[in-house]
Amino acid sequence: MSRSIDDSLDFSLVYVDNLNNDVYFSLLHTAIDSKGEGEGPIYNYRPFVAPYFIAFLIVIAFFMVNIFVGFVIVTFQNEGEQEYKNCELDKNQRKCIEFALKARPIRRYIPVKKVQLKIWWFVTSPPFEYAIFSLIMINTVVLAMKYNKQPDNYSKALDYLNIVFTAIFALEFVLKMAAFHFRNYFSDPSNCCDFIIVVGSLIDILYTDIIAPGTNVISINFFRLFRVMRLVKVLSRGEGIRTLLWTFIKSFQALPYVALLIAMLFFIYAVIGMQ
Repeated sequence: MSRSIDDSLDFSLVYVDNLNNDVYFSLLHTAIDSKGEGEGPIYNYRPFVAPYFIAFLIVIAFFMVNIFVGFVIVTFQNEGEQEYKNCELDKNQRKCIEFALKARPIRRYIPVKKVQLKIWWFVTSPPFEYAIFSLIMINTVVLAMKYNKQPDNYSKALDYLNIVFTAIFALEFVLKMAAFHFRNYFSDPSNCCDFIIVVGSLIDILYTDIIAPGTNVISINFFRLFRVMRLVKVLSRGEGIRTLLWTFIKSFQALPYVALLIAMLFFIYAVIGMQ
């Protein structure tokens, strides 16, 4: 591996690569073989720089990140408790009161008309939800069945399966629209997402197979993204998955501070390395 290091910024980029174990040994041997500015490398010219790279890997990659994350969590929790240090209620009691104050009752629409009520019971029943969930997973498996240079008959079979799945999900949309009506259906963000996926899938079929097969007026691959987006429908049917996703999104709030500290450490190490 050949790399020219002319300033501290270049050395900072070296440390970004150094965190990747695939190129760690190449960087280590490059530093050991380096001689001087404007001179070619000499084998094993500076063996004393090896502990420097090893120490960086141990301190940053193994310990520092994990210790820092744990420290941030503990500090954040302690700072939150400082506000209530004179409060007679413990943490669980405060959480219960806070939950009771912030809780919002879930609005559940129940139709009055007899036929609409039957459709509503059907689309909100657990068997219907499990059936749709199973179809989503089967559709995901079908999407993964493509391979390079597959036979034409095999491709047509996959296209027919895509049409079948699109028809089923479109039927799900029609039934839910009949059960909830327009306003109540689109008041749920998950239903809005399902609607976009269904419309995109229908456009995919109409454009690629009926209206303009074999043309490149609009990228066909763009519409085929809606086939993959059907997996997003799983999020609206799994409470645990939605909780995990929400936790993951909330964790990004502390990401700028973590990135700032790591960047400072990179810069300090880069300045030391340039010496």
